[in-house]
Amino acid sequence: MRLCHLPRRDTKSARAAPHGATLTFESFLEDLVDESRPQTYSGLVHLSGLANGEAAKLGSAWGAISTARKRALLARLIELGEDNAHLDFNHVFRASLEDADAEVRRKGAQGLWEYDDRTLIEPLSDLLLNDPAPEVRTAAAMSLGKFAALAQEGKLIRKDAARVLNSLMSAIDNAAEDTEVRRRAIEGVASFDAPRSEQAVRGAYGSGDVRLIQSAVYAMGQGSNLDWLPTVLKETRSGHSGVRYEAAVAAGKLGGEETAPYLVRLLQDDDHQVRIAAVRALGDLGGQTAKRALKHCLTVDDEPLADAAAEVLEALEFEDDPLGYKFEV
Repeated sequence: MRLCHLPRRDTKSARAAPHGATLTFESFLEDLVDESRPQTYSGLVHLSGLANGEAAKLGSAWGAISTARKRALLARLIELGEDNAHLDFNHVFRASLEDADAEVRRKGAQGLWEYDDRTLIEPLSDLLLNDPAPEVRTAAAMSLGKFAALAQEGKLIRKDAARVLNSLMSAIDNAAEDTEVRRRAIEGVASFDAPRSEQAVRGAYGSGDVRLIQSAVYAMGQGSNLDWLPTVLKETRSGHSGVRYEAAVAAGKLGGEETAPYLVRLLQDDDHQVRIAAVRALGDLGGQTAKRALKHCLTVDDEPLADAAAEVLEALEFEDDPLGYKFEV
């Protein structure tokens, strides 16, 4: 999760542009607005860590940028932000939340998943509850969900935590809401240790909709309620690979060494992603049974599985002896 309080770049500095020209923040904005100029990404650093005056200029120019360019720009900024945690495109993503184009709003909400600034709670809640496009509401639910985790860690004031919980629950309780929106809200609300969130997870699990069941099993692994463990272990035998995947992940978080046999069986699952999830879950469990199973994975004719097992074993060996660590296949 990205912290928003990053060192500001020197906004007075300029970067060299093609043909000896000087590319400033202002000239970069002009390039974005002018459709006759080819769009380049060489000046994207100018959109990182905007000062207040620059953010205002971006807001003024935003409406004049073509929809196609805004979509491409946001997609690129999301990629860059994932690759470099020091880049801060917060102001750009915020500017996109009120755009007329749903895809632009969706990408803006998606990009804000990386940030934990409490002032984002209100606009994300508004998108979740009022945006006409379900894909935008889905992205808002996912980005709002991280604030639920912060609330559970005691990193949000009570008023903000209540706003997050109420917004997510409103989406969940709306029977007319799109299923994808509801399931992402369920996944987000799972971090709250509250009767309302537990009821929401139980309701999703008993819904009969496999998508909601998958999200419910995911949610079971997000808290510390060990009462969910028998249900999670049961779902390692689900007929749906997505549910088995989430059950493997949740079992690794909730279980102990006695859970290992359920995960060992999943190492032979028909679905590749389920097998990899089982490997990583065994790493979460640790213990001798898990280590034996992981070492066996090194000998099977499944290179991705063997690579994942080797990585997990390295981490386990390091945890056991961080000073004298040495792992050999």
